[in-house]
Amino acid sequence: MLHEAAILSLLAYEPETGALTWKRKPNRRITIGSIAGRVDGYGYVNVKVDGKLHKAHRIAFLLMEGAFPKERVDHINGDRSDNRWCNIRHASPSENSQNISGPTAKNTSGFLGVTRGLRGKGWIAQIVVNKRRHHLGTFEDPQAAHHAYIAAKKRLHKFQPTIRKNVITDQRAA
Repeated sequence: MLHEAAILSLLAYEPETGALTWKRKPNRRITIGSIAGRVDGYGYVNVKVDGKLHKAHRIAFLLMEGAFPKERVDHINGDRSDNRWCNIRHASPSENSQNISGPTAKNTSGFLGVTRGLRGKGWIAQIVVNKRRHHLGTFEDPQAAHHAYIAAKKRLHKFQPTIRKNVITDQRAA
């Protein structure tokens, strides 16, 4: 509660831009009206209040709704630094996990939801729903497997049915 009161007294939020600005000076280096926070290595904006780091998207919920969100906050467009009110929403952990923005570093196909088959035979498409992996089929090329993944994502991931930036998507399904 102490941090919530401090945040409410120190910061202002502009819903159209997502910017947090200082209403009061928390220390002598800060000027009133200046932008609060920095982007961290994961792409999130963090703001330090009373020695504690807070995610800007969670602060936005506090300032707009009067309380921190109980679960997660999702960035609809996948840009973790875009804290405009129209771009953030409440999300359960399961819903938020639908927002994987691209293949991991261990992915050899270059396509989300696609892995190489056993002994290098074919390409396997799969998707996770409610912590359960669903096999979508084995395909001759990774593009065909990815198209199967995209179709399944649109059908099964109702919270985030599309893939965002930096990921190859099914242009025919658009």
